[in-house]
Amino acid sequence: LEITFSGGKEGSITSPSAPITSYMILSVCTYGGMFCTNSGIKYISYPTRIIFKGAKPVPTMLMEYLYVGKIFARAEIVAVCVLVVGIIIFSAADAGSKLGKAGSDPTWGYLFMCGGVIFDSFTSNFEKKVIFRQHKATHCEA
Repeated sequence: LEITFSGGKEGSITSPSAPITSYMILSVCTYGGMFCTNSGIKYISYPTRIIFKGAKPVPTMLMEYLYVGKIFARAEIVAVCVLVVGIIIFSAADAGSKLGKAGSDPTWGYLFMCGGVIFDSFTSNFEKKVIFRQHKATHCEA
């Protein structure tokens, strides 16, 4: 709706700023993150999922440093570490007490959750580097 009513200032549905392949890559990565996260919940407890998703800023920042080239201030790094440690402490008590399906091996859940976090961190950084920086697309287009 925003693109439609912005009078073309925010990009166009019929002629987006970035090539369609960039949007396809973005869609596949978004789907991959959702698929892995939803598949992982079958094998691990919900609090464990929260720990993984809560720790997502760490690989996202690492990927942003390596892929986009952003240098983070120490305050940002400390803030993310405090946030992640807080989420882990808050959720850890429940995480160990509940299992996914009875008798299931949580290894698959951990692998799926790691895959989901990696997909999510790549998605946001691909969007920053390729969609926004290289092709100057707006947030409405993405």
